[in-house]
Amino acid sequence: ALLAHHHVALARIQKLTDSGGPLFDTLCVFENYLVDTGPDDQEDPETKEFAGLRVEAVTGRDATHYPLTLVAAPGPDGAPALRLSYRTDAVGEPEAARIAARLRRAVEEFTADPHRP
Repeated sequence: ALLAHHHVALARIQKLTDSGGPLFDTLCVFENYLVDTGPDDQEDPETKEFAGLRVEAVTGRDATHYPLTLVAAPGPDGAPALRLSYRTDAVGEPEAARIAARLRRAVEEFTADPHRP
């Protein structure tokens, strides 16, 4: 039933719902980009070269307006890593700790037996 409306713009959906607030309060991001995991024998640590492509001084800072943000991205060693961040004005530290513990437990269960249905 939703497929017929897959083209509707977010602004139109917000207008139709007339909720007065945001439609989403959580953000989940999967970042898939090249991570240098090999030996660093270059003179300048701010410069990396991948397959002939030179990248210089790549930095970034994530900021969202969402109360809770989950980012999955390659870690420093190239293995998958999760980062959970939250706005302290919207989510208290105890609640954030409980959410992080549940997420950790879910990941542990998923990876303990990947063939379990």
